[in-house]
Amino acid sequence: MDCNESGLYALLADETTDKSTKEQVTICLRFIDPHNKYEIREEFLAFQEATDGISGEALADLLLSSLREHGVDVGKMCAQGYDGASNMSGRYRGVQARVREINPDTVYVHCKEHCLNLAIVHSCKEQCVRTIMGTVQDITFALDYSSKRLLAFCEELSGDENVQEQMDQRTKLRTLCETRWTSRADALLTFLRAFPVVVRALEHLQENGDVKAGQHLHVILKWDFIIDLVVCEHILQSTVFLSTFLQNVSCDLMEAARESEVVINTLTNERNDPEVWNALFEKASDVAGQFDVIPSKPRTAGLQGHRNNIPCRISHRILEEVMHSIHMTLELTDRLLGGTVHDRFLAQYLVASSIHRITLDIKGRLFDAFAQYLTPHDQHVFNAEKRRWETKWNGADVSIIKPTMLQDTLKECNWDLYPCISTMIRVLLTMPVSTSTAERSFSSLRRIETYLHSTMGQGRLSDLPLLHIHRDQQIDINSAIEQFATDKKKRASFWILSVFSDIQCMYYTDNYGLLGFT
Repeated sequence: MDCNESGLYALLADETTDKSTKEQVTICLRFIDPHNKYEIREEFLAFQEATDGISGEALADLLLSSLREHGVDVGKMCAQGYDGASNMSGRYRGVQARVREINPDTVYVHCKEHCLNLAIVHSCKEQCVRTIMGTVQDITFALDYSSKRLLAFCEELSGDENVQEQMDQRTKLRTLCETRWTSRADALLTFLRAFPVVVRALEHLQENGDVKAGQHLHVILKWDFIIDLVVCEHILQSTVFLSTFLQNVSCDLMEAARESEVVINTLTNERNDPEVWNALFEKASDVAGQFDVIPSKPRTAGLQGHRNNIPCRISHRILEEVMHSIHMTLELTDRLLGGTVHDRFLAQYLVASSIHRITLDIKGRLFDAFAQYLTPHDQHVFNAEKRRWETKWNGADVSIIKPTMLQDTLKECNWDLYPCISTMIRVLLTMPVSTSTAERSFSSLRRIETYLHSTMGQGRLSDLPLLHIHRDQQIDINSAIEQFATDKKKRASFWILSVFSDIQCMYYTDNYGLLGFT
């Protein structure tokens, strides 16, 4: 197998419940292509039913036995990536702990896409954010899943060409995903762009006796809702591209940390920039002004009932009160850049553009972190190689552009001259960033195991997604038919194999001597 030829691979796994209410575990592998030594691949391997439960011990045994069954060398596993569920990530009884008992060199990496999602979830627990999320979801469901209300929305939308252009030819609002919070940015953006149409549709429904529409209209025509909607959409929008980037197969941990830091610094700078607040305030004011909603500061005292709201004259004061309630930067820093850092990540200092930052302490720890992968296992050989590598890049001409990424550095690292450094970079590249490939396999499972095909056997359930996922690979149809005809004893005796133009025909006689073909 290619993963065995590569010499190193990372295990990716996740679990889901299929259409027949069985727990299915997907197994994927991440490795560097042995034929193209600079390309990272993540490949689906199989689905396995968790017949013994979903405890850490049962899932670890299932994963290891499945790898051995498919001919994958467990000893070449250098990392493992799962979500943050306790049965997967548990320090003592989780899957990652059980696997490390078999192979101590398999470092566990918490899926960064899940970390980003958790950061957004925890930062959006404030009351103002939960209120607008719930309101948008209620209105979206009301307008999307009722033919009468959807008709009213579509009629209002057809009469507003400006909103049609902003919605990119969409004819419905986007519902908020319950699990992928980064996808909520698109739903909030669609709702914000269609806000005038939503208001007019609700007004039309209210005039026709729809009480629920009147209640929704009363909620969204308030300054608090409009300003919270604008701010939350702006904040979540900054995480969309990071989420997409983390799902990329070619993404490595060094790039993931770097781009996460960019998003964190961007949010921090915007939080301290009055111009950003003024721009968001003006945007919210423009939306509110279309419906005579006056920007106002919420009441300071909850029991105050006989004093009018104070008109807001300083734009960024209100926005700072809203923004400070969303601890996005703290959550992103803690979950994407925090936590325990393994010494393997020190290999990032071997990148040509960062070689000048390497210290004596890092040099000593590098060999210990990768000693089990180095040949020969001699620190003096590694030190000599490292000195040559430093000399190469520190003395390089100014006109030479130094690589800034692991893959580019690996291309410049000749295996014959720098075997140890090349191995270290390969190990760090192989370590997974997210389990998105495992998540994508669930989409194939849902397309194949439908309600009408919910009783298929486990072997077929695993093989059909494999064919679907690798559908770009060519299959020799004639060889497949021949193997099917001769593989095992069947009630029908196949005796002629013929191919007419583009139609494959297989003639057979059954137990009654009748002639047929498929």
